[in-house]
Amino acid sequence: MSRTFEFIYDLVSAPSYLAWTQIDAVEQQAGAEVLLTPVLCGGIFQAIDNPGPLVIPAKRDWIMGDYVMWAQHYGVAFALNPHAPVRTLPLMRGAFVAEERGELARYLKALFEAIWVDARNLSDADEVRQTLEGAGLDPDAYFTGIERADVKDRLRQNTDDAVARGVFGVPTFFVGERMFFGQDRLEFVKRALRED
Repeated sequence: MSRTFEFIYDLVSAPSYLAWTQIDAVEQQAGAEVLLTPVLCGGIFQAIDNPGPLVIPAKRDWIMGDYVMWAQHYGVAFALNPHAPVRTLPLMRGAFVAEERGELARYLKALFEAIWVDARNLSDADEVRQTLEGAGLDPDAYFTGIERADVKDRLRQNTDDAVARGVFGVPTFFVGERMFFGQDRLEFVKRALRED
């Protein structure tokens, strides 16, 4: 497949989870390949002085119901996580370790579902360890890998690059230079891939 689209994500984000559940279908329907770009959503918010979508109580209440509605629309499991927002800095660093080890698909499935299906508290290192072990991943390799300077630098660089490109939250998609924000824009992503 020569066509590609980029998926910028953070595990902390329920919409990123919802988008992730649809990525395989987008690839198949559009005949395209996804490029996965992990970032730290909190770093993006801090860089652009965005307080995030959950600060306004009325909006927070509405958006939680919207997540449930979209999960039902997609026919995927979803649970509002009482521990949210989960601290995903080490988890997002772990995505680079997973990629190096050829385990990224398994890693993302384990962690996205732990947070947004099983509602686990992955701010707790013991919960992370149990989640990784349950997925057949080596937690010690991850806990060691996320402390490497190059891994920390890669997450910081991805986040800075996203801000420089105009990203203000996740999930964000790029088809070429065209940016699409939100899991509810996947139909437009597919249309752009067809037009590409």
